[in-house]
Amino acid sequence: MRHTFASAFYALYGADRTIEAMGHGDHDILFAHYRRLMTKEEAEKILSITPAVVTAPPTVPGVPSLKLNWPPASPKAVDATAGSPQR
Repeated sequence: MRHTFASAFYALYGADRTIEAMGHGDHDILFAHYRRLMTKEEAEKILSITPAVVTAPPTVPGVPSLKLNWPPASPKAVDATAGSPQR
């Protein structure tokens, strides 16, 4: 993902801003490791990708789901002990 970001950012903003965003000290690292050809249109598509909104807790096949208060009304409403195994 770092390579993709660097390539997309470079296509939109150029070398100097990409070097600053990546924390590199000079052009050598950018040009040796991260830069590849990407159009501005491709870069805009890639950098516009955002994560999906989570509307349910994740599940793992074969693992019983936990009984959580989901979604929480606020961060304070999360019950950290919900779903703990009964002994």
